Amino acid sequence: MGGSITLSQVQDKYPRHNLKTKLDSGGQKEVFKGEFDGEDIVLKTIIAEDWEATKRAELEIRAMKEIDSDIMVGLRQDFQDVIDDHEVFVMVEEFVPGGTLQDQLQEEGPSVELAARVGRDVLTVLQEFNEQDFVHRDIKPKNIMIQPDGQVRLLDVGIVRSIGEADTDLTPTDRPAAPGTPGFRAPEQMMNDKERQDTRTDIFSLGITMFATMTGVHPFDVDGMDLQEAIQAGTHRNLSDHFPNPDADGLQELEWYVHKMIETKMHRRFLTPEMALDELERVMEEIA
Repeated sequence: MGGSITLSQVQDKYPRHNLKTKLDSGGQKEVFKGEFDGEDIVLKTIIAEDWEATKRAELEIRAMKEIDSDIMVGLRQDFQDVIDDHEVFVMVEEFVPGGTLQDQLQEEGPSVELAARVGRDVLTVLQEFNEQDFVHRDIKPKNIMIQPDGQVRLLDVGIVRSIGEADTDLTPTDRPAAPGTPGFRAPEQMMNDKERQDTRTDIFSLGITMFATMTGVHPFDVDGMDLQEAIQAGTHRNLSDHFPNPDADGLQELEWYVHKMIETKMHRRFLTPEMALDELERVMEEIA
């Protein structure tokens, strides 16, 4: 077999999808941009090279079908095929215009208002994940899109976990692999403790994202420790230290809220996205 799937191969295979460019590549996944039936789309191919890759692809597709939310990227088509002797899963998704939250932070700087908006919308879709017993496990600024109209969208459920199902987190050599992005993984992810990963895992990652959106810095970026060590130890910055007036109305409540999201011990975090969303609304009223 050859290497990764190329743009020319998918162009030849799916001419009706009018594929123009490759957007991303990683692992066994290739991502292309095109147009289908008058709509801008993203076409993904995932090589089903082994049991793990097959299970991951099947779970990603199932999660996208079962999560009923406009905040999630929409799945238009999914099917299996063979490209250049590779058995592949093909996913056709809507194309989301705009830029990532990471891009917006770099261009416009930190914003409490933006952090609150991102928090509200991501917690709203995480309610759906929780109700369907899914854990996203990769909440971070790069996986959150901000559309030109301000709409927040959540991307990439490629490492989603289905609570209670058989383990799909083993590498081909059967060695445990910790899922998620370093610096945004909760302690239970870093330890690869799959049985403990639940909706509070996503709340932790969202808390880091919101802190960074409000301040422009990572909460666990502290002197003398790398991010992984600081997360495990629960050593983080104070939110109020990054505001000119630490006694401003509502700031102490906001600090309490974000610090609760990033508690190292799971039982100290918000139990559900619903609880976190209710408290966020209350805290933002205090600031207003």
